[in-house]
Parts: sequence; C-alpha cells; structure tokens
Amino acid sequence: MFRLSRKVLCLILCIVTSVVLLLNNGFADERNELKEGDVIGSYKARIKVDYAAIERNISPLLFGNNSKLLFGGEASFGRDNGIWSKQDNDINKNIRDWLVDSGITILRYGDGGNAEYFYWGWSVLPFERRIATPVRNRWSGSDHYIFGIMEFIKICETVKCEGIIIVNYNMGFLKSFYDPQKNNDTRSKREISAQQAANWVEFMNIPAPVKRNSSFPEKYKPEYSLQKMPKGYFAYLRARLGHPNPVGIKYWEIGNETDHFYELEEYIRGAIEYSRAMKAVDPSIKIGWVDYGKIDELKLATQVPDAVDFLIPHDYVILKDKKRKFLFYGSQIVKRQINVHKGGEYLVRFNAFARAYFGTKYPEERAVPPRMELKVDDRVIKEIIINKNIKQDKSDLIFNSYWYEIPVTLSPGTHTVSLQMTNDFFDKSETDVNRRGRDIFVHSWLVEGEGEKYNILFSKDNKSKLPAPYAYYSLITGFNKRLSNRQALISKYAPWLFVAQTESGYWPPTGTIWGALGEAMMIMADMKYGVTIRNYWQLYGNCRRAGVIHSGTQNQDNYHLAPEYYVNKMFSQHFGSKMLSSSVKFPKTYLDDTGYVNDEEISSTKSLHCPLQSCIRTLASRDSNRLYIAIVNLHTSKNVIVEVNIQNFQAEKTVQYILRAKNPKEFNATNEKIKNNVFIQTIRKDKPVKNISLLPNSFTIIEFSKDVSGKVQFY
Repeated sequence: MFRLSRKVLCLILCIVTSVVLLLNNGFADERNELKEGDVIGSYKARIKVDYAAIERNISPLLFGNNSKLLFGGEASFGRDNGIWSKQDNDINKNIRDWLVDSGITILRYGDGGNAEYFYWGWSVLPFERRIATPVRNRWSGSDHYIFGIMEFIKICETVKCEGIIIVNYNMGFLKSFYDPQKNNDTRSKREISAQQAANWVEFMNIPAPVKRNSSFPEKYKPEYSLQKMPKGYFAYLRARLGHPNPVGIKYWEIGNETDHFYELEEYIRGAIEYSRAMKAVDPSIKIGWVDYGKIDELKLATQVPDAVDFLIPHDYVILKDKKRKFLFYGSQIVKRQINVHKGGEYLVRFNAFARAYFGTKYPEERAVPPRMELKVDDRVIKEIIINKNIKQDKSDLIFNSYWYEIPVTLSPGTHTVSLQMTNDFFDKSETDVNRRGRDIFVHSWLVEGEGEKYNILFSKDNKSKLPAPYAYYSLITGFNKRLSNRQALISKYAPWLFVAQTESGYWPPTGTIWGALGEAMMIMADMKYGVTIRNYWQLYGNCRRAGVIHSGTQNQDNYHLAPEYYVNKMFSQHFGSKMLSSSVKFPKTYLDDTGYVNDEEISSTKSLHCPLQSCIRTLASRDSNRLYIAIVNLHTSKNVIVEVNIQNFQAEKTVQYILRAKNPKEFNATNEKIKNNVFIQTIRKDKPVKNISLLPNSFTIIEFSKDVSGKVQFY
C-alpha cells in the first residue's frame, strides 16, 4: 500500500487549505469566475454604445455623502467611535483609511433637522468647552459640538473632497445660546440667522488680514458669530484657529426641508434675505433653495435669479413595508373602506404616538395632548385623547407608541371608517418637530370582531407580495419620473438652476447587496437627468442608525463597510465624465428551469426569476481613450450574458470591476459578520471583451481602453 511521508502530507494539506481560502474569497471559484463566452443559462441582452454620441456631462459631485453634524459623526451612547475621536481629537483611526479611499467627492455638513439648532460659532470653541456645551437637537436629545466646523474642514482636506454647508434658517432654541433681550438686540430671529450665515461665509471663504485690526476684539466670544463684526474678523479668527488660507466652500443651502415648517412665500422672502447677505460677502458662492415642488417657486426664482443657483429636493425611495406609519397633522382626514361579513360588535384599534407643544411662547398650549376623532359612515363615534406617551407631570414625551381601542357596532356590508385630528396646534416660531405643536403618528389601524380582522392603515399593494429587493427596485421607476418632471419644469421656467440631491437614498437602509444595487440605479438616474450634486443619506452609522461606514456595536468592535460604500467608490474612480447614447435589446422570452417564460411575468416564488427587462439596468460614459458601461444585474439567482457592440471606438484592453457577494445568490449579503463578504472583484483582460457574464445580485463597471498612439494603456 502506497504511504505518504509526513512532509508530503503537510505540503498537500497546505495546498488544500490555500485553495479553500481562495475559494472562500471568491477569486478562484470556477463556478463564479466570469469568463468570456461562458454562457450560464439562456438569458442574453445586447448593449449598443456609440462613443461619438455624447448626450450630456456627468457631474463629478454625484458621489457625495452626509457627515453627521452633532454626536461627533454619529457616535452616541457615551462611545468615542464617531468620525471624530474626542479622545484623540483627530479623525477616528479605525476609519481614516476608508475615508481617504472612499471616492467621496463632496461632503455635506449640517445634516437634517439638526441644522436648525446649529450655531457654528460655538463649534469653534476649545474642545473642552464644546463638550461641556449641550445643545438640543431635532429629536429632543442632548448633543455636543464634538464634530465642529474645523473638524469638518480637516475631514474634507483629508479626503480631498468639496464641501456643502446648510446654514441655520430659523435659529431653534436661540435663547439657550444667545438672548437678544439681554444683549439689547432688537433684530428678529431671521435677521440674526442671516447675519450668522454671512459671517460663516466670511469665516470659510475670505482671505485673512495680514495683521490684526485694532477694532477686532482680543478675546473671542461665540455670540460674535451672530452679530455684525468688523470686516475680516471671522477670516482672522479662522487663521488664529490654524487655517490661514480660505477653505473655499462653494455650495450653501438655505435651511433643511423647510417645506415642513414654512409656506413657500414666507420661505422665499427669507431665502432672498439670506442669499443677498451671503453673496455680499462672497459673490462667487452658489446658493440653494429647498424644493417645494411647486411651479410658483420657479416663477419667483425668475424674479431674483441672482439669489438662487440650485434647487434642493430630497428624493427618497421609501420601502412600503410593515414598518410604515402615517402622520396626522392639520385637518387632514384619512378614510378607509371595509367590507364587514357578519356584523355585530367590533373594536377599532390603532397604535399611536403623540407629540405635544412644549415651548414657552403659548403657556396655555403646553403639554395639551392631541385628540383624534373616529367616524364610521360620517357618524362621529368618539373623540379620543392621545396622551399615553405624554408624561403625567406634562414635562416631556415618552418615546413609545400605545394602543387605543374604541368599540363600535357594525352591520354587514361596506363601511367607511375615518380618522382626523381635531385640535391641531402649530407654532411656526418653534421649528423643533417635538416642540412646534401637535401631531400623531399612527403605526397600525385595525378593525376586529366576530372572528374578522381588517388591517386598514394602508391599502393593499400587489408589490407587497414581492421580496424586499424587488419591491424596492420597482420604486426606482417613480424616482426617475420625479427627476424627469422636475428637470422639465426647470428647463421651462428657470433653466439656469441646477439640482442638488443633498439627501437621497432609500429608507429604511439595509446595508445589503441589494440595497447597494438600488443605490447604483439611483445614481445612474441622477446622471441621466443631469443632477449636479448628490449626497447619500448618511456617511457614518452605528448600531442605532445605518450608514455606509459602521461601528456597529456599543463596544466599538465591529467597524465595517456597508455594500453601498463600494458603489460611490466604483462610480467615482471608474466611470467617465460624458454620458453616451446607448441602448439595450432583450429577447422576448428567456429560458427558465421550467421552460420558456413570458418576459412580462414576475414570479413571486422563492427563487424569483424576474423578467430580463426588469433585471438589467445600464448606462454608458466616456473619457479620453476610455469607455465605460455600468450594468446592474438584479436577478437573484441567474447569471445574465450581455453582448457588447461599441461603435466609433476600437477597444484594446478591458478591465471589469464587479461589486458582488461571496455567494452571488445571497441578495441579503452584508459585511456585518464577515467584513469582506461583499467586495469588489477586478478582472483584467489583455484584449477587448464582447460577451460579459454578469453574476446575480451584482453591479459591474466595464472599462474599455485604447491608446491612439498605438501603445496600449492598461488600467
């Protein structure tokens, strides 16, 4: 009998182990390797691209992200794992390399509702004083200025990206930082806020004086940032803080989602005031107004074209799943029809969270709970006080939702059930959504009794039967329509405006491979419709809130990259600046395991073989001597073969970048437990490739290159 020596056995074991490791990393797995001409299944698409047919420029600022204004870049729960480490007073060393390598081209500062409570002059105080200075944020939490404006400047310079800043529009909780009466200041909140914005522009963009002006105060006070100071003082302050040269922030937003709080005409009047004050300091800056989605806004913009340069919509794609809720405010009525079979005694049940006014301006309204009126067939059944989550001493809210039940007698047949809030109160001087007035979130709405149960909060939707990825992918069509309609209106009424999607993404974020594919499709749509700036919803996340860079746990021990991180990186580093004319043709049918299936059918089976037209998304671009095709394959279980036909360009080499999971059929793949479970695979070929095999659940960018001098350039 043949026997192997111990050394030979060890050698074989090492070889086997190495092969297994390679297989696990996906680079040597013959089942997943993308080979030219390797036809797996009978699904084919033909992509035709004309290198000479340029349709539009692609903005380099589509690959941005949001930093988190407070909480040190989303660190919380007493941790020190935000973008900025308060212990080291430097960029978090766990994510520094990821930030540098991210491909981010623009970073937004002042995210979301927190912008209305941000006083930049306090964020430049010495670090110890900032940590001791609490500030209320939009959600009633107590934050600190850990991630101040100087830290933001450091991040932008480290990443080598542009910055975009939101200026505080309405000065939430102004008196907690600066009491105008105590300072004999007769200005309105808006005037103080506009002055703060103009001072911020000077701080960021104006050259510092060579010598200190004798009119400058010797000691800095943060309230100076709200006052009119001698010209050049804030540029001088920046230099004293260690940044003598101007930062040069070009893009500025006037408030965040102000359409929730202000009528259009009121907002426009304020935005014009802001813009003129800010451009008086630096005429080169670009000013953005919140998009109200109304033609009137564009018509008003034509009257003051020097006051606005871009519109700011926040086009989210929202998954309609079990976590949906409905917000009641004002006098709106929500009606639902039910068809009762038996008749008898029923319960109308709804799960609700109420908010009450906790401001000081209207004492009689303080902590008054909302009331909800229930009607059946236009007959008032009962008015319910929604107060279970308001503390008994009326001091604050309990952040839980509770069930409310109302008995009702129903006869067999169809009934109309409605809910309406009856005591709305709205204080426009309080922008904080927890303190501005009353509203009600309803999470569930049921009618139960006689062995029957009706869930009536949301109407039934056929798409709800689809797995989450396809429910999400199907909503991208609506996203495209919004972009197209907005651009058509801008072209007609105010063609000099451009669009900045300073918050755009899908909600709730998943951190999965299919979420990354949806993100890729949204960026492709922005390219197609000429969006200039795009910031994904969140750069940094933790165990409470998702982002593209995570810490994951309270113990700070699970830093990892979400799959969406790689989408920005791939587009930023491996896509062109000119969008090309391209077309995709599909076969009328494709071969499934069970035979030929019509291309209009979407199966809701576990394997979900979607029609090819629904599974492939493409976009082509070019730079000098390079052509790129971005392709998303949404099929959850099958490879798709694409045949590429390029006109007016003779490619000599090909590089293929594939965002994929180790197991290509796992559309829920994440990097939370296995940090390289989703990764970018690179395949280089020393020849042009005509047939490309796309893995299921993958995003691919194919780069074709040539050298006109005859010498091949290989990237």
